[in-house]
Amino acid sequence: MTGGGLTKASFRDDPVAVGNIALAIGRPGRTARASFRAIGVVGPHMIRTPAGGHLDRYIESDRQIPRGFAGGPLVDADGKVIGMNTRTLLRGSDLAIPVETLRRVVGELATHGGVRRGYLGVGAYPASLPAQLATTVGRDRGALVSSVEEDGPGAKGGVIIGDIIVEVDGVAVTGPDSLRTVLGDRPGASVKITIIRGGAKHELAITLGSKP
Repeated sequence: MTGGGLTKASFRDDPVAVGNIALAIGRPGRTARASFRAIGVVGPHMIRTPAGGHLDRYIESDRQIPRGFAGGPLVDADGKVIGMNTRTLLRGSDLAIPVETLRRVVGELATHGGVRRGYLGVGAYPASLPAQLATTVGRDRGALVSSVEEDGPGAKGGVIIGDIIVEVDGVAVTGPDSLRTVLGDRPGASVKITIIRGGAKHELAITLGSKP
């Protein structure tokens, strides 16, 4: 039996707008339930999550999603799926994970068995740069390398303990969190990492690893 006689869901690829009518669908008990709502907030693209992933769009309906509705679809007035409801991805926000994010994640799961993350193989701490060096580099903070994994991508690319990473492919690194963020979307990529070593700026060409 294929599909059990059910009609395949269609998906909404064009953007939603504030005020658009929507239905959240869930199954908190023995039967499916619907919650009538409107699109309350449409935010910018590329919203980062605490775990280092990202949403391609920010979509929030006008009030809290009822318990038992997380994981269910948010659909528009034509029955097209806008995204998947979630209560816990971002603290204090009940969001719909947009269709394009779902497709990307499902593709990664199907192909690689997990969502891959760019991986350098270093441990780091926040670092403040001296005023003169900050003027030369153009920023006053970076990520101080405190450990380097043996045979990891960083070690193979020439990173050593004591280096201060300040850029990855031209994107500023201001500490461990921003380093993790800028690496996360580049699994297996060849990148140019700008470091401070011995008071001078250097560039390293490194091929990142990937981890699910």
